[in-house]
Amino acid sequence: MTCPKRKKTIWRFLEKLQQLLPRLEHERRSKILRSLNEAQRRDLERWMLEYKSGQPKTLHGPVVATPVRSAMQGTRCRKRSDGAGKGVLSRRRYGTWRYFAVVVVHRLQLRSKEVHCSHLAAKHHALLLEIKQEIAADLCAQRLRQKPDEALASRLHHKVASVMQKFQLNSDDLGLQFRAVIPIIGTVLSGPVFHLRSFHLGIAGWQFLQLARGVERPSSVEEVSQAWDRSRHAFSELWAVAGRSPAESARRLDDLEKRHSFEELQKRRAIQQQRRQDKGRRAQMERLQRQQERLEERIHQLLMKFRSFRR
Repeated sequence: MTCPKRKKTIWRFLEKLQQLLPRLEHERRSKILRSLNEAQRRDLERWMLEYKSGQPKTLHGPVVATPVRSAMQGTRCRKRSDGAGKGVLSRRRYGTWRYFAVVVVHRLQLRSKEVHCSHLAAKHHALLLEIKQEIAADLCAQRLRQKPDEALASRLHHKVASVMQKFQLNSDDLGLQFRAVIPIIGTVLSGPVFHLRSFHLGIAGWQFLQLARGVERPSSVEEVSQAWDRSRHAFSELWAVAGRSPAESARRLDDLEKRHSFEELQKRRAIQQQRRQDKGRRAQMERLQRQQERLEERIHQLLMKFRSFRR
């Protein structure tokens, strides 16, 4: 006859086994049950009968079902960082990594020169953020005014110079570059790059592109088409000032319009959505597979301890 202490230990193993088995898939669960010997199967059946009667004999009172973590909850992800913070980009050139800071304020992109140290690029990013705070109000007022302002470039240049003086840097240390960027037809048109020595010309080009693009977002196909025609014309003229031939600008704009037409955009979005769904399903299946493998291994370890105890 089994002593009470030994019986409690057996019941504890069976209680844990009963909690883990329902979480396995049918095929894995059947394989585990077939691997049980006659004594283990008899103990499990006896414990299940008492469990169904409403009075399971366990060490810890009534059996409480263990909550199963949903596969849709996912797992925690860790962000990898090489010291470069937000707003600092990197590119590989000639076998070495170079870092530069980028800030966008009211469709005007500010960019620093490329450096070998990510921490120095982070300092440049802090300086660009300070410049952004100083010039944001003037740029916003100019976008709403919808007419050129001759004194805008002088005001902005003075504020940029004062911020750089505050940080005790000159134009060569920062390598400040800027260009106009306008969102249109699902992409972004980028104007030519200007430096601080051609600040007035760059700001005039920015105003020219903003007036062509408009402040409000187009709400219909006709408005999108009109905004694209105006932006295309302004874009070609601005790049002609920078030295690009009109034929080259027209060729690039035609390719851009073809890639970002409504039909092509809908096709790419459908393909991307299907890829994301397939990737999500594969990731979910892989998570479930790993979960089942860990659970099966845990049950095998439990049965090994149980068998050694029965001996």
